[in-house]
Amino acid sequence: MHKLLERIPLYLNYFLLKVDEHSLQAPYAFSFYTGIIKNKNFTPIEKIENERLKLLKSQGEIAYQTFGIPSKLSKTSRSKISKIARSGISSLKKSLLLASIISELKPKTILELGTSLGINTCYLAETLAEGDIFTFEGNKDLIMYATDLFDKLNYQNIKLIEGNIDQTLTSVISKVSSIDLVFIDANHHSKSVLKYFDLLVGKAHSDSVFVFDDIRWSKDMYQAWLKIIQSADVSCSFDLGDIGIVTFEKNLSKQNYIADF
Repeated sequence: MHKLLERIPLYLNYFLLKVDEHSLQAPYAFSFYTGIIKNKNFTPIEKIENERLKLLKSQGEIAYQTFGIPSKLSKTSRSKISKIARSGISSLKKSLLLASIISELKPKTILELGTSLGINTCYLAETLAEGDIFTFEGNKDLIMYATDLFDKLNYQNIKLIEGNIDQTLTSVISKVSSIDLVFIDANHHSKSVLKYFDLLVGKAHSDSVFVFDDIRWSKDMYQAWLKIIQSADVSCSFDLGDIGIVTFEKNLSKQNYIADF
């Protein structure tokens, strides 16, 4: 209840301030927004959505351990798969947004912080023509479900990194030459999110895109978002309500938008 009360004014602020493409005058922002964020060319992938439906109906239970702020899923030691599928994995709309980014920008190295049951990872793998996806998860039971899913759908471009992200991320970052796309949907604590950003931004380049989920999950999380968009490395940002996108185009003056999604 406390988190819900925190979110209400944050979302009211969003709905009062959001704009559409007609208010985006800068060519880069207009192109990114209309060509990627509002791109409607992507449709649900049947084989992945069939697996999502099975998870939504599953009566199985797992031990649910979180490494950050406890969520509504971690108040008990066990949680139903169906509950995690409803609340703990990315929505179809967000997965299609990431697919649009991949299709347009052709990234080669993708990092996903927070695998969960693996549905969103499958959308990344399905869309990525060439390259690798490094997806991070600390919960052993979730890893088991996700690994089985990847094998079942025969995705060969996914590298699942097991363990606490705070302990595994640095090693992976040190082994890649650059990072093209990041999706952060893990620890919802500002200190951790800012730490991840600081680690990742060193491998960002002009065409890199970082996507942050649940930016209005709490006041603390939203403050992290506000700090990130003020970073000297960030050139353009899109606040889409519960998801935020930052880019690093070197030849832009800073542009921050609160936009319809």
